Amino acid sequence: PFPPLILHGPPSSGKTWAARTLRFLLDPCTAPLTPIPSSVRELLPLAQHNWILAFDHISTLSPNLTDALTRLSTAVGVTVREPATPSSDPLLKSFSRPILLTVTDRFQCPASLAERALTVTFAPLPLDCRRPEAALITAMADARAAILAALCSAVSTALRRIPEMTVPTGRSPD
Repeated sequence: PFPPLILHGPPSSGKTWAARTLRFLLDPCTAPLTPIPSSVRELLPLAQHNWILAFDHISTLSPNLTDALTRLSTAVGVTVREPATPSSDPLLKSFSRPILLTVTDRFQCPASLAERALTVTFAPLPLDCRRPEAALITAMADARAAILAALCSAVSTALRRIPEMTVPTGRSPD
């Protein structure tokens, strides 16, 4: 399963830039962030054609979309028909996708999503710390290979150390 990543914070805190950067590193595409679809029917094609589902500037989620995002983060089975052969038997497909959401200050995370999500809260960026987007894009492109190498090393180290790890059970000691 992929816990949804929720980036929360005030305007001009760098949430959208961070989301675009993560998407650029892990699943580059021409439209790294999109608005949240208005229906589950619109969400499933996005899951079919993208590895990471990244949605920007969310202030609210409908119960149906909340349920669909929750299922997509853990694996959802859907029935689809091939468009060229309407009489054929439907196919059962399973999708499990990383989900990235940038949310507004008004966003109240539904409980079913919150219990599965990782939430990062951003502080406001002071004016003297902000850089032009073109400079950030150039710096990111220059650093991409080194960042990916560091991420691969971290994953490799974590996988190698799995036998040494103990996972907390969440139970209080008796």
